[in-house]
Amino acid sequence: MRKSVGLKAALVGGSAACLLLSAASLHAQITNPGWESPTNTAGGTDTNATGWTMTASGEPGTNGNRDTFYANSGSWSYWLQDFETSGSATQSIPGIVAGTNYNFTSQMLFELGSGTTVGVTDGYDNIPGENSYLQMQFTNTLGTPIGSADVTNIPSGSVTLNRVWAPYSVTGVAPVGATRVVLSIGWTGGAGDGGTGSQSAFADDVTLTTVVPEPATLSVLGLGAVGLMVRRRRTA
Repeated sequence: MRKSVGLKAALVGGSAACLLLSAASLHAQITNPGWESPTNTAGGTDTNATGWTMTASGEPGTNGNRDTFYANSGSWSYWLQDFETSGSATQSIPGIVAGTNYNFTSQMLFELGSGTTVGVTDGYDNIPGENSYLQMQFTNTLGTPIGSADVTNIPSGSVTLNRVWAPYSVTGVAPVGATRVVLSIGWTGGAGDGGTGSQSAFADDVTLTTVVPEPATLSVLGLGAVGLMVRRRRTA
């Protein structure tokens, strides 16, 4: 019986490695990940983006914004505005599997402050008090939050203002009962309506993927399975 258990353990270990490898091909579907739809042929800014709910507070009559000036790819990117107190772009994604580790990534760009010397300046300084963020909140089918949100904060003053796109990410494990995840990109503490901070950012080309072990980790799992099989043969 002990020999059979050893063989079964080896096979289970090999199967687990295969399952982890296949998970790399699973990608949750994000609608309009680059804020490209619909197209505004007039250029400038727009407050409408298919799939996203955009909100902002600080100036009457606004509900978020996207802009054509700093697009990473395509024509549009989402503008996290310095002159609005707070705001966000959110989207609920189905097909979440409990126990799976997810990674939400967005390309981010931060505008130049008035004190910078790299070419033309944008006038948005890294004044402490404003905070940009990426967030994942897992929910059930009804949209009820399950567990605490996973958040990556990007406070003003913590980034280099260089107009260069760079990836920012947040990761989290879907808890038991989770079937959806609400993705959010937003900011708080802007200069609008009494805010004190200053940080103008753009987001573009977001992704949501599963996280799998690195190849070295998978190799260790595979070697462990082989070792169990060899041990069984020696004790047979």
